[in-house]
Amino acid sequence: MKDPAQVAHLKRLQDWYSEWQEANLEPVLSEWQRALAGFLGDSRNGVMRPVARDVAGLVFQQDATLPPEAYIVRESAGALTIRASGLSGIVYGTFAALTAIQRGQAIEGLKIASSPSVELRMLNHWDNPVEDPVMGSIERVKGGKTIFDWTDLSRPNPRYRDYARLLASVGINGLCINNVNATAEVLSDAMLSGLSALAAVFRPWGIRLWLSVDFASPVELDNLPTADPLDERVQLWWRQKAQHIYRLIRRLWVDLSSRQTVKDVRAQVIMGAAMWRGPIASLRHWHLMAAFCFGGPLFMDAIYPGERPMSALRRSG
Repeated sequence: MKDPAQVAHLKRLQDWYSEWQEANLEPVLSEWQRALAGFLGDSRNGVMRPVARDVAGLVFQQDATLPPEAYIVRESAGALTIRASGLSGIVYGTFAALTAIQRGQAIEGLKIASSPSVELRMLNHWDNPVEDPVMGSIERVKGGKTIFDWTDLSRPNPRYRDYARLLASVGINGLCINNVNATAEVLSDAMLSGLSALAAVFRPWGIRLWLSVDFASPVELDNLPTADPLDERVQLWWRQKAQHIYRLIRRLWVDLSSRQTVKDVRAQVIMGAAMWRGPIASLRHWHLMAAFCFGGPLFMDAIYPGERPMSALRRSG
């Protein structure tokens, strides 16, 4: 950055004020810090400092009149304000502001407003938690190797956070991480523990974790004689399993999917009608049948000046 006025504005952005608690703003503040360090050419210039509102150059403001995930970015009197009704809007507003700055747009007088027209914006992975000897770690081998370590999803991996940043920067708010042709193992206690840790990585970026499940799970995991959703034993099983999942993983959304090898054919035929009025529907969460989409590699290069390019991130769909 060589424009003196723009540089002065950038330095003021290090002094911030928020109507949210600082702990909830960690993703946003870290993004501003790394961006400002790149824009100003010195990591020491990226340090974010909480200050009183009247001297802040960057303000995060709550505005209950805005729709969920909407945001307004506006510069006035030397302060850049990002308004939103929730933290997801602050995340999206941050990326919008940084994108404008990266493109050379002046901070002075900056005005951006956006509200999503589509409520659910999801990527659907086809990961195989247990690698298939033919299909590999991703079904049909269209997306290369998975970035997720299914042997231990709780193991820290900086690529998960980078992936969350990538998705949030383009407004993705949902991620179904496993193959729609699911196996019952994804509902095992060991797997759910790892998924809980993974959900915690994506949650601060406004991304809900989705999970495809095997409709025959009551049979395969607990030896119930049927997976018929009209059977009271099956309804009780799903109710208890769903409650267990939601206790472990706040905002984990479950994608109810069938697979060709489902053991109870009758369950496969009637599941669409039965589940909506059954125990799962009573939890008041969205339930979608699997959506099919394919895509090539996604590359996340250095976002800000002076950053080293990141490793390629791939998606299966």
